[in-house]
Amino acid sequence: MNKRQIKRLAHIARKLGRSMPTGSESQGQEQSQTPIRTTPRRSTFHAARWVIGCVATVLTIATGIFAFRFDVNVEPYALPDQSLPFSQLFSVGNASLFTIYDLTPRCQVDVLRDTRGNNFSFGGMTKMREFIAELAPGAKTTATCSISGAVEWTELRIKIVVQYRTPFRFRRCKAVRFDGVPHNGNAYTWAYHGSEPCEWFDYRRL
Repeated sequence: MNKRQIKRLAHIARKLGRSMPTGSESQGQEQSQTPIRTTPRRSTFHAARWVIGCVATVLTIATGIFAFRFDVNVEPYALPDQSLPFSQLFSVGNASLFTIYDLTPRCQVDVLRDTRGNNFSFGGMTKMREFIAELAPGAKTTATCSISGAVEWTELRIKIVVQYRTPFRFRRCKAVRFDGVPHNGNAYTWAYHGSEPCEWFDYRRL
């Protein structure tokens, strides 16, 4: 637009009661109407930081739970005489990251049946009373079911019950079940059949 055309438009605008925008104002309006482009890099960076933070939080919580998880492992260790299943030594190990205290393993006989069909019940009687004042992480001790007698058994089912205290003096109890499996005549082996929580037993009542 030349100067003459601009003056003419300004004259018309004054008659209409409006002012004609100057060149700088018109340029500013054009710039304000131009959409601002947002860069996706910043939003992607924030999203990545949020994901990493969530993953780190989950890992921290999982590590804390694992660190304060207390458990014991029970498994057959040695059988000096395979014809005497109750000569079996069971290994009891501390599977936690902290020392446990007042560890007391017990042998609970659930089923005891001989070849004549006789059933022997001990009513959950404790057959071993070993006591360990403290057991370090990864350390192990042994326990036995002291039932004497050379008898041919057809069904054997016991639980090794281990109770202990955590460093915070909380009580814990775990029962591990084993079944005696006869093979090769009078030879026996003990097979693992799961574990379960158990109730705390106060030996001071004995």
